[in-house]
Amino acid sequence: MVQRNVCFAVGTAMLCCVAAAVPAHGADATSAALAVVRLAGTDGVDSQSIATAWAQLARSDAAALPTLLGALNDAPAPAANWLRSATDAIVDRELGRGGTLPVTEIEAFVRDTSHDARARRVAFGYLTRVDLGTPDRLIPTMLHDAGATFRYEAVARLLAEAAPHFDAERKDEARRLYRKAMTGAVDPIQVKLIAERLAKLDVPVDLPSQFGFVMEWKLIGPFEHGDPPGFDTVFPPEKKINLGASYPGKIEPVAWIDGVSSDDYGLVDIKKLIGRHKNAVAYGLAEFTSTQRRPVELRIGTYNAMKVWLNDKLLFAHEEYHHGSAVDQYRIQGVLEPGRNRILVKVCQNDQKEDWAQNWQFQLRVCDATGAAVLSTTRPPRRARNATGDKGADQ
Repeated sequence: MVQRNVCFAVGTAMLCCVAAAVPAHGADATSAALAVVRLAGTDGVDSQSIATAWAQLARSDAAALPTLLGALNDAPAPAANWLRSATDAIVDRELGRGGTLPVTEIEAFVRDTSHDARARRVAFGYLTRVDLGTPDRLIPTMLHDAGATFRYEAVARLLAEAAPHFDAERKDEARRLYRKAMTGAVDPIQVKLIAERLAKLDVPVDLPSQFGFVMEWKLIGPFEHGDPPGFDTVFPPEKKINLGASYPGKIEPVAWIDGVSSDDYGLVDIKKLIGRHKNAVAYGLAEFTSTQRRPVELRIGTYNAMKVWLNDKLLFAHEEYHHGSAVDQYRIQGVLEPGRNRILVKVCQNDQKEDWAQNWQFQLRVCDATGAAVLSTTRPPRRARNATGDKGADQ
């Protein structure tokens, strides 16, 4: 209680100082009001002062919209909600009285992919209110956009354009459009549809590479997942990676084995590769080579309890069993370093005997924030499948 009171006092004092400095008019007034609104959600901050600053922003001229939209870039959720409602109020008022918006500046904001995708989406909506032709003009240019929703819409337009050519068996034009769509597709449902259409047009598709699934693993296990529970037990692979070592296992000594996936969605079936075990723990290890330091997402699907490390740093831990699995079930932020990186996963199976509780598997892909694949520079080529299931040319 003492700590909370101190936080409230400090937060209120900070807010009062900022609010007292808010000028009545002009750019300085907007900047000061933004500083207050950005404190929304901070422990101990006076909501009335936030509301007062919000009202000042909401009374701003339409010319302030690019500045307010820019403030959405890294705003925490409570502040973003206040800011979004302020920009909505400005737009509603301006258009309601027959005015206009600074469309040139707002369009420049939408096109600038360095801005947050949420803010760009809001700005796009404002442009569309002024010009209903905005989607037709901008979306086709966004096939490789940094915003996943913009990419989705650009791909959807190409799919709609390709469909009548596919149905009429105008194969060359259908191939061209589906191939173009695939270069920007990141949504799993869209990618699957495009791959199916291309396969029927005799164009093999390497789905694991399209998604960025990691296919080559080293596996070790089973270790005992009993008493004490193995989810939090630190087994040897968590202490040191030695691919030539063997360790006491659940039943007998265990050593690292190859666990290469042949599944189009990168599924690694531990039960098939190591054996059917209950109350068991297994580890998967993959190396990933990057040319640069870069942020990535590790997207995982599994029925089982799981932990994930990147370069010995624990990024993810979730202990839940047989709750369903899906592509991109979990999205985890990490950073690849230049050169070799190491991904280690721990997958735990419990003791349930029901038929639906026998899955012991995982899938993991590396991608950017939109879902576009990030591939290891040492990734070997994979032969894609065509419509008949035969393997086509190396991808």
